[in-house]
Amino acid sequence: MSVKIRIIILLVIVAILIVGFFANKFKQKTDTSANIEIDTSIIEIKNIDDIWKIEEKEDFIVAMSQYIADKCEYGDDMDSLNEKQRVFYITQALEMEVNNGGFSQFFFNSDGCFGNELVASFEKIGAMKTAEICKKAISIYGDSVPTDRDERETVLTPDDEKEEEKIEEILNECDDAFFEYEDDLLELNYQFIINNKESFLK
Repeated sequence: MSVKIRIIILLVIVAILIVGFFANKFKQKTDTSANIEIDTSIIEIKNIDDIWKIEEKEDFIVAMSQYIADKCEYGDDMDSLNEKQRVFYITQALEMEVNNGGFSQFFFNSDGCFGNELVASFEKIGAMKTAEICKKAISIYGDSVPTDRDERETVLTPDDEKEEEKIEEILNECDDAFFEYEDDLLELNYQFIINNKESFLK
């Protein structure tokens, strides 16, 4: 067998192995995404009395989160929320944004205007480790997170390349720390609502 034929056979084998590897990776991702599908019937529950009848904690939190988000028009009408509901909305908004695109996404999007309330909100539900992570993320803005979206974006994307790398490094570290979920946010949010039931009955 010539050297040329051997090389061709070797390349074919390598190609088959690579295709098999990525096919397996794709299957793993597909299987994982199937496991985290949300029951859409839960978020369609609009009656607060029906939400309180939900026994599964995760379903209860999802339904309550959707109810509160609808009530305040996704942060556009925060005056419609009482103090406890506001805390819950902010913790939920941060968690959803970070899980979707990191702290940078939270600060970039409209809910970023609540950045100065993050630490206190997580402290109020007892999530002290998460509050510390938020404190570190907020540090990129110095003393205060701008409520203006354009101002927040300007800080996130500075002209100085080294400064931009520094900010990215800080926020990436915060993302990684958040994903560790050292605080059981599901349980803490659930207990916060239960302990303040009167504030979540309407």
